[in-house]
Amino acid sequence: MSVDSSHELPEGQVMKLVRQYRNRRTHARSLRALYARAHAVSSPSMRDELLVIAQRSDFAR
Repeated sequence: MSVDSSHELPEGQVMKLVRQYRNRRTHARSLRALYARAHAVSSPSMRDELLVIAQRSDFAR
């Protein structure tokens, strides 16, 4: 089986795509943790504050 070299990306571009993927994955994990923490606190005002932070962080992406 031969490899079609017309679809190969330059190494720099591949590394950029990998870095973007890892950053998005890390960001999503952080947001999930923040939402979980917000729903675990007993103080409604603290929960609201954490949810606002999470939403701002989510919309910044």
